[in-house]
Amino acid sequence: MAGIILTNKEEKPDSAVLSKVLKDAYIYFTELLELTKAYRVSWSFSKASGWVQKTADNKKALYYLIPLNGAIQINLTLRENERELLLHNGILTFAYKAMLSAKKYAEGFLLQFTVSDEQSFKDCKAFIAELIKLR
Repeated sequence: MAGIILTNKEEKPDSAVLSKVLKDAYIYFTELLELTKAYRVSWSFSKASGWVQKTADNKKALYYLIPLNGAIQINLTLRENERELLLHNGILTFAYKAMLSAKKYAEGFLLQFTVSDEQSFKDCKAFIAELIKLR
């Protein structure tokens, strides 16, 4: 399943390539795009991660998406105040342990979600939807 695969700097991902590599997870990719349609989306290349999609507003990235083989990885950082509010959100109990143990960086607390099936997508989507409400 997982593994960074879009490593050719010369081939920026398009919907045909993403559909092929993400397989069943492609539907989750498109649903995340719909959820975050008010945000800017851009692709950049990293030697460590391959192609990465950044979803951001004018102030801060909402999340970074890395296409994997049959899955997507979502990386995001929470500000201190966001983390505190989300820790008290009854909808996000599935992420409570991850939020408490998240490593703190200058940008905030790093969280990662790997989306490969319907349940992992529902959890990730719920988390992002609550984060959007805070921002």
